[in-house]
Amino acid sequence: MAYESASLYGLPIVSRRLVPFHRVDREQARELFIRHALVEGDWDTHHQFPQQNREVLDEVVARGHRFRRHHVLADDALLERRYDEILPAEVVSARHFDSWWKKVRRSRPGLLTFTAQSLLGADDPGIDDEGPSEAEIAAYIDRLRELKAGGCQIKLVQVYTVARQTAESFVAPLENARPRP
Repeated sequence: MAYESASLYGLPIVSRRLVPFHRVDREQARELFIRHALVEGDWDTHHQFPQQNREVLDEVVARGHRFRRHHVLADDALLERRYDEILPAEVVSARHFDSWWKKVRRSRPGLLTFTAQSLLGADDPGIDDEGPSEAEIAAYIDRLRELKAGGCQIKLVQVYTVARQTAESFVAPLENARPRP
């Protein structure tokens, strides 16, 4: 909501009349609706998807921290972008949203229910339960070789992953490691 004032020849006729904000600035009203109502949850609604999407986003963030995948950038802005991509420009308030969603949900009921894959993209390597890829391991080994060539003395390299259980319950040196003279 916004306040509106009207004047005639400089004399105020109406002051501080409440009007819907989308009448003042539709673009800003849309941004505020998406951010506050859909992303931050400030909207008291019967729809289930905002809370479900928040839980999915929190899980993606937790997985990114747990697997130490710092390239997994998931935050409120990600949800905002997804909603902005999906919602048509005429959705600028809760009333407009309910009207639009009433028509769309019959044909596409899962449109606004996101998964980790739909938020980050199906080919994102940071949200599955697998260990590092061959390319990541090769890059790590190349970096170790660069360090060694630069004079760094490396006695032991410990490689581990939290994505899957190890065969042994203890940490041991790599089998092909050669002791330094």
